[in-house]
Amino acid sequence: VYIDNIYPSLCLLFFAGITGICLRIDKPVKTTVAYAFAAGVGLGAAWLTKDDAIWIAPFGICALLIYFIFTLCRKRGAKETLARMAVPLITVAVFLSCTTAYKYMNYKYYGRFVISDYTSAEFKEAVGLMVRADTDIPHTHILICEETREKLYAASPALARLEPLLEGEAYRKDYTAGNEDGEYNSAGVIWALRRAAFESGEADTAEKAKLFYESVARELTAAYENGSLELTEENLLSGLSATLMPFDKVYLAPTAGEVLSSLKTLVLFEQTSSLAPLSIATPEQAEVYRAFTYMTPSYSAKVGTSEADYYPWHVAAEIAFALIRWVYRIAVWFFIFFGFKRLFGDIKKTVAELKKKEFTANGMLTVAVLGVLLSALLRIVMISYIEVSSFCIGTYLLYLAPAGAVSLVFLVYGASPFLDWVIKLLPEKSK
Repeated sequence: VYIDNIYPSLCLLFFAGITGICLRIDKPVKTTVAYAFAAGVGLGAAWLTKDDAIWIAPFGICALLIYFIFTLCRKRGAKETLARMAVPLITVAVFLSCTTAYKYMNYKYYGRFVISDYTSAEFKEAVGLMVRADTDIPHTHILICEETREKLYAASPALARLEPLLEGEAYRKDYTAGNEDGEYNSAGVIWALRRAAFESGEADTAEKAKLFYESVARELTAAYENGSLELTEENLLSGLSATLMPFDKVYLAPTAGEVLSSLKTLVLFEQTSSLAPLSIATPEQAEVYRAFTYMTPSYSAKVGTSEADYYPWHVAAEIAFALIRWVYRIAVWFFIFFGFKRLFGDIKKTVAELKKKEFTANGMLTVAVLGVLLSALLRIVMISYIEVSSFCIGTYLLYLAPAGAVSLVFLVYGASPFLDWVIKLLPEKSK
């Protein structure tokens, strides 16, 4: 709960900083320093907030590429161009300072110069060796299947000490969501492994965690060498220091289908009802969320049914929101059409300008809009692949939110000629 509420804000701080740098492309270099610093703080804090924050990196790279294109295409002296090209180094320096300071504090108080056990080399090596033991890959949504875990317990006495917890009912209940066969999904088995190592006392301190995962890696390496664990050509490279599902072409078709489902969810404004479904959380679980959000889960059901019951004002509010959604669903198609129509025209103009070795404001806008579209598509494709290979929860608007936010920029771009027309119709005093 804490991470999901904090992380998006930190990402916005990072991208706001990058945006501030780009918008000051024609202003003195010194005006961009504060924004570069803010971007570094946002990136560093986001990186430290989520274990899998590496997914922010592709979007940061895309943003910086656009900035470099803007900088190189402007007619300036070599000295100023180099100065502007160096501005992102401030972001990198602040980011490295944040992560290094965090590692130093971990070293000072816990004896390890790492961000967390998840990012440590010994943990990645141990999990990679576990994944390689699966000789029947890929198992969709499953990183380390039950059959493989049984082989791993036999090969590693250290790992075997976690078996009672990992194969217990409580852990299965917490980490097998979406898998009807009761198997851990790929993200679930990682969380279960770390939790079991801590709760068993094998890794309840940073130093013990290091020794434990090194021991597991050492025992599994020996098992591969003596042949007690089979290593096939197909899985030779599947788990080298891996904590993500190995890539396999079997996921490509499902990913394409999930991309279409995600686009449908965004365009049709799905999963946006203001009426919460009946909560499936236990009272104990619900209390944790209530204490943080100050909101009470929906437990009221219609008599004799499993349908949620709502107050009349909740229903009235949802009717109003539904009307807004339908206006959006109708209008969005016009904005998409005019957006692409305008973009194709702007691309032609930009190409003609570049042939004349010119790069005007129109060219900058065209590159920026292309960057927005590609960023949205990158997010959709990325989360679609993770969904079909790991999550197993279906299309989920929360994970598409970044794509939705940047897509609105494109819709405004497409709607701008219409908005200009509306403004011209307004009386002079109201403009």
